[in-house]
Amino acid sequence: MWRESTGVFFDTRLRGPADEPFFASVDAALIGGVGVARTRSNGQDFDRCGSKIARDGMDGYLVQFYLSGQNGSRGSSSSIARPGGLYVIDMAQPLAASTIDHEHLCLVIPRQMLAMASVRETVRDAPDVAFEIFGFGRVPLAISARCAHARSKGLVKDNCQFICGDDSDGLIVETLDRQPFLVLNGVQTMSHTCQSLLQELADLRIRLSPQDCDMVAVARIYEAVAAGRTSTAEGLERLVLAYPGVPLSNGFHYGQTGASWIAAPVGAHEGGKQWRTS
Repeated sequence: MWRESTGVFFDTRLRGPADEPFFASVDAALIGGVGVARTRSNGQDFDRCGSKIARDGMDGYLVQFYLSGQNGSRGSSSSIARPGGLYVIDMAQPLAASTIDHEHLCLVIPRQMLAMASVRETVRDAPDVAFEIFGFGRVPLAISARCAHARSKGLVKDNCQFICGDDSDGLIVETLDRQPFLVLNGVQTMSHTCQSLLQELADLRIRLSPQDCDMVAVARIYEAVAAGRTSTAEGLERLVLAYPGVPLSNGFHYGQTGASWIAAPVGAHEGGKQWRTS
């Protein structure tokens, strides 16, 4: 991701009057491959179009923690980061956002750092810490101070009546073209797909996250593959039957789009290593 020099990430326009004094400051450092910065600026419009994405090849995430001011997608009142909130930007996707005068802390994280190679480095550098990999279940993505689940039912968080209990496997969120995208579970947002690292089981110590399916069957499938009594291919066939209607994913493991499924080479991860569930 990093180069000796790079172009400007965003096209910007000041939001205030043309004669308003402009101010901006950026204190930045590169730490272990991650860009870390503290930024202060006037209110601006930020745009990142497809041609700019293609030119600079930046493939990662900007994670902004707002100390003051706010940032939000233009034309949307629902995706706004205020003081104490996070605003996450996928550098591979177009962006049209606006800020008022603001100050934020920012991380620039290369996408490949979220892959398994990065996890292995983290484990290696912290030998006294026990790590578990999320091996089965919908991936937790965000927790909100508000409850979109309750709001979708015409309720508020303080009087939600535990309405999320009516959706035992979460409330599916669809895109504008009616494709399943995310799942709401109370204040938590999760992936619509179910992450499964059954193919990679031999290399990992994993955690199985309970879903609204036959978890006893799921645990037995993982145990059989780990012990070498069942092939990975057969285990995947049984896993799809145990959790029907929910596509499997493992993209995060390979540094790809999280909702994607990457087929491992035959025999690449066969063999029984230690594993655990909880």
